[in-house]
Amino acid sequence: MRVVGPTDRLITELEADAKPSTAYFALTRFVIPNVLYHMQVWGLLCEQGVWDEVDRALSRFCSALCPRDLRDRLASPAALRTELSLPQEFGGLGIPRVAVEARLRAADQWTRREAIEAGALGANISVAYRRTNELDASLWEAVGMKRFYAVEAAALTGGLSSVGARDLMWRRDRNQLRSALWAFNAVPWVEELSLDHSEWDMAWRLAFGGLTLEMRRLIDHPEDGFTFRGRRMEYAVAEAIRECVPPGVVKISSQPAPEHTPLDHVERCRREGTSPDGWKRADVAVAFITGKTFTLDVRTTNTQSASARGAASAEAHLCAQEAAKRAKYRGYYRNFLPYVIDLGGAVTESSFGALKQISDEAATASGPRLEWEKCDWAVRMQRRIAVAMVRTACQAATRTPARPPPPDCYAGFGRLTSAQPSAADGGSG
Repeated sequence: MRVVGPTDRLITELEADAKPSTAYFALTRFVIPNVLYHMQVWGLLCEQGVWDEVDRALSRFCSALCPRDLRDRLASPAALRTELSLPQEFGGLGIPRVAVEARLRAADQWTRREAIEAGALGANISVAYRRTNELDASLWEAVGMKRFYAVEAAALTGGLSSVGARDLMWRRDRNQLRSALWAFNAVPWVEELSLDHSEWDMAWRLAFGGLTLEMRRLIDHPEDGFTFRGRRMEYAVAEAIRECVPPGVVKISSQPAPEHTPLDHVERCRREGTSPDGWKRADVAVAFITGKTFTLDVRTTNTQSASARGAASAEAHLCAQEAAKRAKYRGYYRNFLPYVIDLGGAVTESSFGALKQISDEAATASGPRLEWEKCDWAVRMQRRIAVAMVRTACQAATRTPARPPPPDCYAGFGRLTSAQPSAADGGSG
């Protein structure tokens, strides 16, 4: 009842229109720790059927989290349910399949001899341990959860067509990048770190599939270009830095002027098709009281778009975007840092490293600090940015771009005859 009862209550709340992000937070913080404890204690001593009720409750919870039009994927052969059981390190949400995992988790706590002496069932022992030396029958080790997860992840493509298997592996490759699934770990009490229903729906579709053709069109071919999401994320990155480093050590500004003009400036502008006088600046300058300044340029990208899939992997696509940014701004700024983020919040270690460099300098500027603090600042920055990215992607996929009014919409405004109102009438002049 410590697991099934609370899980059923969360499902009831979800059916009453509670936020999925809040329910998932409660499950991972309060219910799953209880599940893991009982698995580790009793996993080798119980038959698998003992866990059936728990597994049914957790599967119902997964269904309640899933967008309604995608729930049939959970009712079909358990590929998606298996994927959700994987930890975020392997591209899942960490909602366990208890009957399958219990004996393996218990084996991580006990040696094989201890398990036998405690009365573990032979069927569980045969699955949970493996020989380390085929020539010596006395040497055994636990199979281990990491090895189990690797096998389960590799088996997800079983039964799929070549196209389906390729799509799944590409999506899972993206899900295993840094912070790809951090937006799901939103906390209910901080507005900047919480997802509403539509934002959760978008995060789910980006991570586990299910984007509609219309969503893809709005994301990859927006009528008003990518300016909307680009500017929102420039602001989100700047705000994340400002909120997470100690106060008084940094000044953040947008569109910083170049610090140098390289000798090939005119030639670069010619290749870019821009005027040498109108060279585009980077997005954010982060100036510390130590005298050091970092300049960031933010890029958002959809690693699941058709153009991105020309790369070897989702990570390779992000790295190519970073390389393009470095080439564009090389020579203009002393400490230039590209920051490229996927629509679901995934980044490479290089882009996350940009935040770590900023955190390192913030620790230097703010005086003596514990070693772990600067790491915490970087993680909190990335978490805020990942949530902001999902919220921005959701708005990009659902918003209607502003359109200019038709030429005759101002008819009847007396002597006004132009297509736009004058400043005196409340217009822009």
